[in-house]
Amino acid sequence: MLSKRGNDSRSMALVDYLPNSYTGSIVFTTRTRKAAISLAKNNIIQVNKMSRDNVMEVLRKTLLQTDLLSDESTVTRFLDILDYLPLAIIQAVSYINKNNISIAEYIELCESSEEDIIEVLSEDFEDEGRYKDMKNPVVATWLISFIQICWQDKLAGEYLSFMACLVRQNIPRSLLPVAPSKKRAIDVIGTLTAYSFITKHKSDDLFDMHRLVHMAMRNWLKQENKWRSWNQKALQQMNVIFPWPRHENRAVWMKYLPHAQTIITSIDLLGGVELPSTLLYNLAECSRITGNYSKAEQLFRQTLQLLENVLGKEHPDTLMSMTGLAISLRQQGKFAEAEAMDRQTLQLKEKVLGKEHPDTLMGMTGLASSLRQQGKFAEAEAMDRQALQLKEKVLGKEHPNTLMDMTGLASSLRQQGKFAEAEAMDRQALQLKEKVLGKKHPNTLMSMNNVAVSLQQQGKFAEAEAMDRQTLQLKKKVLGKEHPDTLMSMNNVAVSLRQQGKFAEAEAMDRQTLQFREKMLGKEHPDTLMTMNNVAVSLRQQGKFAEAEAMYRQTLQLKEKVLGKEHPDTLMSMNNVAVSFRQQGKFAEAEAMDRQTLQLREQPDTPGSKKRNREHKVPQRQRKSARIKG
Repeated sequence: MLSKRGNDSRSMALVDYLPNSYTGSIVFTTRTRKAAISLAKNNIIQVNKMSRDNVMEVLRKTLLQTDLLSDESTVTRFLDILDYLPLAIIQAVSYINKNNISIAEYIELCESSEEDIIEVLSEDFEDEGRYKDMKNPVVATWLISFIQICWQDKLAGEYLSFMACLVRQNIPRSLLPVAPSKKRAIDVIGTLTAYSFITKHKSDDLFDMHRLVHMAMRNWLKQENKWRSWNQKALQQMNVIFPWPRHENRAVWMKYLPHAQTIITSIDLLGGVELPSTLLYNLAECSRITGNYSKAEQLFRQTLQLLENVLGKEHPDTLMSMTGLAISLRQQGKFAEAEAMDRQTLQLKEKVLGKEHPDTLMGMTGLASSLRQQGKFAEAEAMDRQALQLKEKVLGKEHPNTLMDMTGLASSLRQQGKFAEAEAMDRQALQLKEKVLGKKHPNTLMSMNNVAVSLQQQGKFAEAEAMDRQTLQLKKKVLGKEHPDTLMSMNNVAVSLRQQGKFAEAEAMDRQTLQFREKMLGKEHPDTLMTMNNVAVSLRQQGKFAEAEAMYRQTLQLKEKVLGKEHPDTLMSMNNVAVSFRQQGKFAEAEAMDRQTLQLREQPDTPGSKKRNREHKVPQRQRKSARIKG
């Protein structure tokens, strides 16, 4: 506040009129830490967020229906939404009292949409503790501070507008718009933290935006017709800064991922904005790496359509997106679709890039994998050997893509019963991957998994279990407990337990794996069906024949639907149903099922004619990634 004396043109601040004495004290209250330091130096009392005990005391004194406070979980949710902000709590209680609603109803209103909670927090209300003519709503109070910030520092207002387009938590400093200088960036962050609009994490360079500030800011941008333009700015910044995702920089892109997804969602809702193909591809690859295969497929399709329209069907970037789409299809168990896409991509790559180009060789690897997953093992082996030979020539024997083909070839050998040859190939691949990629790289863990499979299939069950448990422990640490590759290792531990007669332990592990797979992959994914089969095996081996039969029948029905009647895994399930019949004395039914299975196996074009495994221990599928340029 400024004052003038007569014709004196000099202005004086209000603080100049206040007495300065050691015999008394003057208490200032302010929202900004900078003002507090300017006025009181180091004589500052920080008012922290209200404790739960203090909040509960306020609620008991102001809420008419005090019995509502007995539901602790609902009260906790109520306070989390309002972030323990006293003014917001008083305003919410006023609304609850006036409308005679419950706390749960108020929460439902707030969670229905941002517009609803902003409308509620924009209503004026009576509060005897504040000046008579003062506007009380939380949103109005926030807006006054926001306007003051913009007046003091335009860049601070721009930072808030940018942050409103992101997830409000864990915002990396590196994602924020570039300031004219490092000092300006520090000043802006200092202003926003001084007003408690944002808080900085103690241990890293991340920021959180206050929940109510975030909602109010988004609402203000929409009212001022600035929401689209700021989302476009955020999209441009994200496209520039988001890295090509791979295992080595996972910590970096995982920080950006939720913010990128939020921006894409907002842009999609706004419509009329073309999304950058590079960012879409990178987000698709992130979804694939983290095990969200259906989301990856959606994003790869979106990228592919965009690139076909802009660059044409034969552009290398378009072909790269086709490769990504084929991988995501394969990882969802859509093997026939994946094979068709792989063949189309390989044909185009040979035409555009040449037969020995690394991307063409990657296309051969993908096609071999799709063939193998459909039980076409001899065809897959031939493709694997051809791809391996060319990659050793073009890329070298220790290139990660060459090692990938060693893994694929070992899988093809194993599926044809060539277990010793497969184990030797897996061990060689593992040794090289540990040297080239490191012991904790996902592709190294894949080879550990496959060595264990080869050991198990040669009857070395204790060795297999030890290797499986080591792999599982590393995957939980590197990939997470619910990642599909981690679940694959859980499945394999269960198989090793069962083959050593530890049937109860195996059943418990199988059921846990099944629960996770249904959640992560869906009930009809081939890996989920595999685990259903293995639960049935554990039940049967404990003498629970009726339960096992029911599970086998359910698995068979789903496999016929998903894989087809002649797929090797479907034939395996038919065989297992017959076994369960026989163990219950239903010999006529067992014989009928055996004859039907034998008839299908003896068909010359049936790839499963030589496969008679009764349970699944899975060699890990190859992880292929590709980078799109531009």
